[in-house]
Amino acid sequence: MTTVLRAACLIDGTGRPPLPDPAIVVEGGRIKSVLGGGDTPGPGLSGPGVDVLEFPGKTVLPGMIDAHVHLVFDPALKDREKIRVRVLEESDTRLALRALRNAQTALRAGVTTLRDCGDRGFVTLAVRDAIADGLVVGPRLLVSGPPITTTAGHLHYVGFQADSPEEIRRATRVLIGAGVDSLKIMATGGMMTRGTNPSTSQYTVEELRAAVDEAHRVGRRVVAHAHGTPGIRNAVRAGVDTIAHCKWQAEVSGRDYEPRLRKELSLGSHWWKPAVRDLDLAVIEEMIERGINVDLTFSGVRRTLIPHDGMKAEEQESCRAQLRELHHHYRVVKEAGVKVIVSSDAGPGGTKFEDFALGPMGVVEAGIMDAMEALVAVTRLPAEAVGLEDEVGTVEPGKCADLVVVDGDPLEDLRSLRRVEFVMLAGRPVISGGTTVSVR
Repeated sequence: MTTVLRAACLIDGTGRPPLPDPAIVVEGGRIKSVLGGGDTPGPGLSGPGVDVLEFPGKTVLPGMIDAHVHLVFDPALKDREKIRVRVLEESDTRLALRALRNAQTALRAGVTTLRDCGDRGFVTLAVRDAIADGLVVGPRLLVSGPPITTTAGHLHYVGFQADSPEEIRRATRVLIGAGVDSLKIMATGGMMTRGTNPSTSQYTVEELRAAVDEAHRVGRRVVAHAHGTPGIRNAVRAGVDTIAHCKWQAEVSGRDYEPRLRKELSLGSHWWKPAVRDLDLAVIEEMIERGINVDLTFSGVRRTLIPHDGMKAEEQESCRAQLRELHHHYRVVKEAGVKVIVSSDAGPGGTKFEDFALGPMGVVEAGIMDAMEALVAVTRLPAEAVGLEDEVGTVEPGKCADLVVVDGDPLEDLRSLRRVEFVMLAGRPVISGGTTVSVR
């Protein structure tokens, strides 16, 4: 079966200028050719056996990629203790169903590839395989299983607790043996786990390197959760592939940090000031040399600061100023030459899977990227970060036909990413008008 998609415009994910009046020819689940400017698909690509899909006034994009989600968490919950209790009390079956629902929600938002960065009990592996086998509809999944963390460390209640290079090496081998696609390790504490300190390191360079060596030996990539500069520094020196969050928070003692964190969280979603930053330019240079990318997770309270039409002009400008201040360190890292991808961290803390578009919208409002750069940061760059650059991330001949059609021009208004009208996954229409239309 041959399918030809026609639209007003194609933004192909490479960063090249948009292609007007494209005709994208799909055969066997892959993109056969990409024509533009009113070119016709050619002999044999019209008539019987050819399905021509017309999208006048619309824009075609590569399927978007969210390289950092937590499918087993319920985004309706914001309280950290309720989140912990929910994920611990639910059965594996119910967690798997929740993960599937969240993945399908992301698919309806135009996200055709997800990387899960920490589940409980390997339930996301079953969801991944069910989708791949055509039992259910869902996006392409890459999963890391339970995260590796210290005893009582960040997300210890769902993770592998390991406290030495030997224990970390064994945990990594168990995860690889279970069939994970990547590894997630907690280089610092995190906001989701009371009693941990996001500004300090949980692991030494030697301990982190044990996970990296084992993972790289069998072709798996390692994502390091790191808020504070000490953890970022250790993770980079250990040779991880991605630094998630990468906030460059200056180290604050555990005795002082927890009361301050509680105060910040109690002041409401519209109050936020960045922690003191401790940018290490030598570490940034090492990131560039090693090819380590930064995973900017535009989640939680940051999303509430994105200006919208319901705000007065002065309120919109105030939000932009806060976003610019909050994300200054990301501008420094990007301008230095580090590859920055935009993810959601959806699942915890009220960060919804259907709102992935708020990430690219937010980084533009924060002055980190322009609209085209933001689109590349949710297509081509994350495809490279997760190791699927030969398959997805751009609309080019030979690539897998993961395509999204949105109403409007994202380069003029990124809010059009929230108006997804059609999704094709590996050459098969799976979403039309926000409704699931196909399993295989």
